[in-house]
Amino acid sequence: MPGAGYSPGQNFDATKPAGATELQDADNDITDNQKHQDNAYAVEHYAPSDDPDASEDDFGRHDYISLKEQASKPDLSGSAVRHALYAKDDGLYFENVDGTETKIFDLTNNWLANLPKIEIFDIGDWNMDETESAQIDFSGLTYSKIRSVSVLIRDDNDDNKWSFETEANTGVTGSVQIDESTSLIILRRTLNGIFDSASFNSTSYNRGWVTVTYTV
Repeated sequence: MPGAGYSPGQNFDATKPAGATELQDADNDITDNQKHQDNAYAVEHYAPSDDPDASEDDFGRHDYISLKEQASKPDLSGSAVRHALYAKDDGLYFENVDGTETKIFDLTNNWLANLPKIEIFDIGDWNMDETESAQIDFSGLTYSKIRSVSVLIRDDNDDNKWSFETEANTGVTGSVQIDESTSLIILRRTLNGIFDSASFNSTSYNRGWVTVTYTV
């Protein structure tokens, strides 16, 4: 039913007021504005560099969330932004953009910190046929913390590797001495033993490895 004041045949002024748009255009404007609000993005929880204005093009991919999504997440505005994870001897850390660091895993009172450690040294050149001994500098380790030493020797063709101290057929093949005063591990092969041969006389060749187990 026509509204009050309407008379059949009444003429309406179809002239649009200044600045008015078609209703469809207005609807589109509202819709576009809503999309703009819903899709306004913010970096989630971190930045790719210390520069808060860094662009995605300069620093790679960012993780974004819309403002609508962000409204349901915890307010992190007062927290430091974190962007790097690294390890130290006493634990795992996050580096914060303000230069401080946050420890996230402590190894100082953890069973992992008490596990034995290993250090592997190259023996280097050793013509075992002509030279009785070789020396390895362990000065980076503490003598009293060393718990075991094992030696692996390879022949000139590197088609066999041998445990240094004993061999099933020939018995003792060498000895290992740990000298505190000189911080040297001294390897001595047995005279006329398996290593006293032309199969172990190459030089400019790493003869094998010394593995040291130690505690901290």
